[in-house]
Amino acid sequence: MAQTKPMEWYGGNAPGVPGMRSNATVETVRSFAAEDGVEAGVPVVRGTAPDKQVKAAAASGVPVGVTVWDPAGDEEGDAYYPDGSAVPVMTEGDIWVTAGGDVAAGDAVAYDTSAGGFTKGTESTASGNMFLTAGAKGDIVEIHIQNPALIVVS
Repeated sequence: MAQTKPMEWYGGNAPGVPGMRSNATVETVRSFAAEDGVEAGVPVVRGTAPDKQVKAAAASGVPVGVTVWDPAGDEEGDAYYPDGSAVPVMTEGDIWVTAGGDVAAGDAVAYDTSAGGFTKGTESTASGNMFLTAGAKGDIVEIHIQNPALIVVS
């Protein structure tokens, strides 16, 4: 029997949670240790030990990727991935994130730390980082990551 009622969960009838893989396309996910704790679905930069750690991206940081949601994460603590815990980081692929403003499918991807979400980028090169779905601030939207180092963080 088909489900007749929409599934109600995080964000009501949202398509996913921030950091959740959005489909089964080719992707690259690398493992790091969290430095100072990191949330799921946010861009991260290399940490103090750059070959082993990542930390939340600050303005003008160069992202290594976006943190992937894992059901084993700590939803009750201060950070989804506490300091020192293993954190999966998507460096290429499709992932659900939170919009920091109005975005349209095809827009370039940027991240606004003050808005706490992904926004329309202004890059002039074809990095391959783009929104796959449209949304408004606070919506769960899908992005494609192809070259995370070109995601501008402000």
